[in-house]
Amino acid sequence: MASSSKSRSQWAPSWLAIGSPSGKYEQLPTTTPPSTPQLASDREVELRVARRRRILPPIICVALLLAAVGLSFAVSSTRDIVTAGLEEVETEITGHRLDVQAGHRLDVQAGLPAAKLKGQGQVGSSTAAGVVPTGAKGAGATGTASAIMGAAATTATVTGHKDMWGLSEDDGWRSTKQGLSDLGMLGEKAYHLDLPSGEAGIIQYFDQLVNFTQSLPSVLQTPLLTSLHDHLPPSHPGLIPAPKPRHRQTPGLVAYKTILQTNATDQNASAAAAPWLEQNGRDGWELEFLDDEAADQWVSDMFNGSDVAWAWEYVGSKAPWIGMDMLRYLLLLTRGGLYSDIDTRPIRPIEQWGLRRVEVLDLTSTDGPDWRSNLTTHPGLIIGTETDVHSHPHWLESGWLRPLGMSRGTIGSAPNHPIILDAARRAVNHTRVAQKLREERIAKVVQAIAANRTAGAMPATTTMTTTMPQPVPTSLASKSAPTTPTTTAPTSTSTSMNTPSMPKRQVGEEVHEMNVEEWTGSAMFTDAVMAFLRVRYNVTWHRLRGLDHPLRIGDVLILPITAFSSGGEPDFQAGDEDDPQADVVHDATQSPQDKDKGKGKDKDKGVKTD
Repeated sequence: MASSSKSRSQWAPSWLAIGSPSGKYEQLPTTTPPSTPQLASDREVELRVARRRRILPPIICVALLLAAVGLSFAVSSTRDIVTAGLEEVETEITGHRLDVQAGHRLDVQAGLPAAKLKGQGQVGSSTAAGVVPTGAKGAGATGTASAIMGAAATTATVTGHKDMWGLSEDDGWRSTKQGLSDLGMLGEKAYHLDLPSGEAGIIQYFDQLVNFTQSLPSVLQTPLLTSLHDHLPPSHPGLIPAPKPRHRQTPGLVAYKTILQTNATDQNASAAAAPWLEQNGRDGWELEFLDDEAADQWVSDMFNGSDVAWAWEYVGSKAPWIGMDMLRYLLLLTRGGLYSDIDTRPIRPIEQWGLRRVEVLDLTSTDGPDWRSNLTTHPGLIIGTETDVHSHPHWLESGWLRPLGMSRGTIGSAPNHPIILDAARRAVNHTRVAQKLREERIAKVVQAIAANRTAGAMPATTTMTTTMPQPVPTSLASKSAPTTPTTTAPTSTSTSMNTPSMPKRQVGEEVHEMNVEEWTGSAMFTDAVMAFLRVRYNVTWHRLRGLDHPLRIGDVLILPITAFSSGGEPDFQAGDEDDPQADVVHDATQSPQDKDKGKGKDKDKGVKTD
């Protein structure tokens, strides 16, 4: 054999040595027998098959699951693409139809072209506290929210960019409501916002409020500066540094369950408080009443040494009813709660106001796509429309100083809100202006007396007239078409030239230097509201015209005219007291304060007109 020719060393490995009997070591041949393949037994085959059967089903299931997920994702993506395409087409058709109906006209009020609106909003993609968007409506992106407060179940609508409701004029919005005439520049110039547009307006607005805040007692400054910081637009987060330490408070109005009422005396205060407590006592609300004496003490304690204290003292000696207007802003600013005139009565509990058909304005254009996550459950400010001129041809001559005005007869607010702070600031500034006008008028009287004495022709009694720039409005409390005003524009006032010193004024006597409504009344309060909405949310008074349902703009809830001003002027189209949107009624009878002054509510002298 071929293998026999090999030496032993070739067969045995070097490490294998065997000792021989002769004492010599010899290497023995070692061979490795060739391996013969062995066939697996039947048992082993069965075990292998069983093992494969156990492993294979899970693998197949995982593969099928992955395939199903991939197919579902593909179908969902395709459906989203198709849906988006259909919405875009529908929006294009709607926008084209609106343009055709409008005749491609220019929006005269805004001075901007009537632009086609394309879909930019989200359809119910986010959930906010108290707002659950659920679907689409018409050609726009809307959502509905169900919220329960007390025993009232309500529905909220979140409007998106594709709706004609959700934008200001600067963003291309224009009203499509019927019956609203173009009030032109007369309506535009009625508002005294005194703010430039854009970034300059934002900076100036908050700078004014910071300066006024710093003039107040130090104990009030940290809460107010914290609130101003929290209300800054997202585009200017560092405009006002956050105070350290920050003042923490609950932002919702319902956390401050105090109903505030004021009057010269406490006569009939209990009768006025009864319906408010009956409606709201079960929800934990309390009522606090301040007469003139208590109000004087409170203002002195809270604002001692500040411009507010000076203004309070000034109007207290010359126009006490102006001070009562001012007091409501100061109480709400520092304490929060609900202020309502003593001649009001509630129709339903406070915590049920503004829950029916409420609309939540889309704030994507100012606050970004995540604006819903920053929306508080409850509003921080609740106000109601008082004047809503639709097409009245002589609205200004009739005494309505703003075509779209807010009521200051009933206001609900959390403490430190910028709108209330601005109202207080304006009231103090207007008092400064009134003081200057008064001093100028008296100086002219003194000069006239001196000139007549020099000429030696001074009559026994000489009068001098001054002209007011605007008509004095009649009371808007009843919201009926005003009767013939007792004074009309221009209004002349008389001062005896025999008395060179500042004349004494009696309670209820007319103040001639400034219109009461412009000084501290509804016209001034409306300006404070509109300035905030314009600067913070880019919303103007046009957006609020013809409102027949509650509108939530950030932390501000604006109620329609029916809420606080039911009935009245037909042009305003307010509902009656039994309307579901009616919340408060102003009694048409004289209030005790009016009787003290000897003036009826239909007269404007010395009246708190609401």
